[in-house]
Amino acid sequence: MQRYKILSLVVGADRNIQPRGVTHNQASIPSAQLFTGSNVWSVKDTRKSNIRVNGDTVRCCIEGCCLLPSGDIVLADNGNHNLKKLNDMYQVISVCYMSDKPYGVCYIDNNTAAVTLNSNKLQFVDIRGGMTLTKSVDAGHPCRGVTYLNNQLYVIDNRSVYIYSKDGIKQRILYTHNFDMTSFKNIALSDDGSLIYISNWIRKLTTIDSSGNHLHTFTDSESGEVSGVCVDGEGHVLVSYQGSYKILQFSSDGKKKLGIISGPDCIYWARTLCFDKENTTLVVAGADDNINVLKL
Repeated sequence: MQRYKILSLVVGADRNIQPRGVTHNQASIPSAQLFTGSNVWSVKDTRKSNIRVNGDTVRCCIEGCCLLPSGDIVLADNGNHNLKKLNDMYQVISVCYMSDKPYGVCYIDNNTAAVTLNSNKLQFVDIRGGMTLTKSVDAGHPCRGVTYLNNQLYVIDNRSVYIYSKDGIKQRILYTHNFDMTSFKNIALSDDGSLIYISNWIRKLTTIDSSGNHLHTFTDSESGEVSGVCVDGEGHVLVSYQGSYKILQFSSDGKKKLGIISGPDCIYWARTLCFDKENTTLVVAGADDNINVLKL
């Protein structure tokens, strides 16, 4: 794939943005270990890309990421209060500073992304060029993960899922998790929107349907905190466990653990995942100045 060529060229018109380079490692990465089912991903190749830029004052802490139609990727750097846009070679090409710490980010349409902020706000961003802040909406509740499908934004706080219009108007609370300890982190939707997957910091993956009915909660007491969650376009759910080097693959109902993707080059403090269906690559980001890109 073209995106796996190694470039020494520094990109980005802004002289304050200096990508620190990409390291490539084709050392053997353990294949996904089969538990049950089929079509379990294995890792063919992995690479690291440094995302730290001049102006960053602390280690990058990426809480959210999303893929744009162009193939570029947007990262929400909670530690440095900014969005970073990467090109298809995973090099930083623009940075946009937020008014507060960003958590989730998702692409809507018409060159617009939505970002959740620590100040209980939804921030809309024009993602063209250097990225520009546009409308800001006071949500009135904590905002963590966010995703979008069919003219609806899905926003989570620690224990609830809210539905917003694409313009940021709150519609309703879809679901509230009341029956045990919980701390929601990220959210993903099945391709048809019928299933909603929520990573729960308390070592859990919660699955609900589009009507807000609780279907299943998977608990893994042997792994770390559940952080990132995404779908792979093949009917599977991928989940990262912070503090364990593990990325787990689940069945579409969220009930069956199908395989483990892990390796010494995977980010230990992984906090968010983004799957590129066209190129079958998984971006793993977290509390690190590098992202990992796994070719599956």
